[in-house]
Amino acid sequence: MSDAERWAVVAPVLEQVMDDGELALAGRVGGAVGAAFDSAVAPEHILAFGIDTILDGIQARIDRG
Repeated sequence: MSDAERWAVVAPVLEQVMDDGELALAGRVGGAVGAAFDSAVAPEHILAFGIDTILDGIQARIDRG
């Protein structure tokens, strides 16, 4: 799946839990991390980073009450 295809699937879900600024920042961070860890060719890194990021976001919202 290309990045564009992935974002087409993931963006609608993220838009429900993130505002526009957070979503843009997540995209930039994801791109930087992907480049640093060569995740474009390592699907296990993409999956692990994505799950960790989502869980961190959920935990942050729980912590805020």
